[in-house]
Amino acid sequence: MTGTPRRVTVTGPRIAPAPATQPAVPRARDPLGETAEIPLRQLMRAQLRLGLTTCLSVCGVLALLPVLFALMPVLGAALSWAVLGVAVYPALVAVGWIYVRRAERHEQNFARCR
Repeated sequence: MTGTPRRVTVTGPRIAPAPATQPAVPRARDPLGETAEIPLRQLMRAQLRLGLTTCLSVCGVLALLPVLFALMPVLGAALSWAVLGVAVYPALVAVGWIYVRRAERHEQNFARCR
């Protein structure tokens, strides 16, 4: 015996070095092409404007109802409850119907621009 054996550290299998640059990942392409970016932004702005005006108009009318009831106590509590409990819901359905029709019209105009 000539002494202690030489120690070897094993760190893992030998592999080829990684390539310096990896191939670029292809970007997802817009199915409508580059030309649809401007009409798409116009559609998004029109939809946002429509949504905000609808929301603000509904909230404004509903916020004015208590003021109306305070200024006109002659109406009485029964009529106030009837307006709040019955008349508000058909008005909300009508506003929703108008909103959907206008939103669909915006989308149809966008489809025609393509």
